[in-house]
Amino acid sequence: HALFAYQPPTDGWIHALKFHQDLAIARLLGELLAEHPAIVGRTDQLKIVPVPLHPLRRAQRGYNQAQELARPLLKTGYAAARYDCRRARHTTAQSTLDKKQRNRNLRGVFSVKTSQESQQLLLVDDVMTTGATLNALATELKRAGAGRVEALVVARTIVRT
Repeated sequence: HALFAYQPPTDGWIHALKFHQDLAIARLLGELLAEHPAIVGRTDQLKIVPVPLHPLRRAQRGYNQAQELARPLLKTGYAAARYDCRRARHTTAQSTLDKKQRNRNLRGVFSVKTSQESQQLLLVDDVMTTGATLNALATELKRAGAGRVEALVVARTIVRT
């Protein structure tokens, strides 16, 4: 599920969030995510999983933008999933890669150590382009026992044919 297409002005908001430490944008976008029709009324069903950043990228940025986007959802009654989920290795930024390279770049990148016990999970992230990141994380969560895994992003790129 996505709030917006990745085009102006949304692309500018995400750029400000990721590269200019604009956490006010994260709060606003997170509040909008919490109102998305696909999840409204499902606070008792869905457990929130912000897409993790590698510790190096998190240190460079100072925060995980997905975690900041998820904060308003947690304040409106959603619970965080109980998990030990990490990016096991540092990768090239997905934005610089084509679809095939993105999939290869993410092989084995996520590590999930805690059983998800058939929980319904909602992955939260800023942008979905090919879905490679979300699919890689969902695969690892399902291997750890998760039930249904959905994704909610601020923006999705528009595929032009």
